[in-house]
Amino acid sequence: LQTVLYFGSCATNRGDRAIGLVLNFLYFHCLLKEIFNMNFIIRLLATAFVAYGLSTVLGGVHISNFKTAILFALVLAVMNVLLKPILIILTLPITIVTLGLFLLFINTLIILIIDYLMDSIRFDGFWWAFLFAVCLSVLSSILVSLLQPKQKSSESGF
Repeated sequence: LQTVLYFGSCATNRGDRAIGLVLNFLYFHCLLKEIFNMNFIIRLLATAFVAYGLSTVLGGVHISNFKTAILFALVLAVMNVLLKPILIILTLPITIVTLGLFLLFINTLIILIIDYLMDSIRFDGFWWAFLFAVCLSVLSSILVSLLQPKQKSSESGF
């Protein structure tokens, strides 16, 4: 990306600048296409649907409306991409010692951070957020597996 952006911005003649702009456009087009592909939209809506459903079932979880649930799912996706890998690396020793169960705490921590950032979502405590995180992970995984189109398997069986 840096090479493409550098090439487009530091080009001296029009031809080089045009090539740089086209390369920038193609890169960002591919990036947007990857981000907003159908699988991403299915996962986002499934997470929003499950989160809103859990807020009606769990007494300590409060999500005001479905639009807020969609925003929650989007922020959760961003946090899972940006913050979760850093937290996993920083807590790797305790995650290994607990055989991966500490990842549930990391998921809960991310949800509590989102609770802090968004006014229209509220959890009544750590354990409600923990229960919500576990249920959200399990139920959204099940729902996404049911909604995504099946991949064709190869004839050879490998």
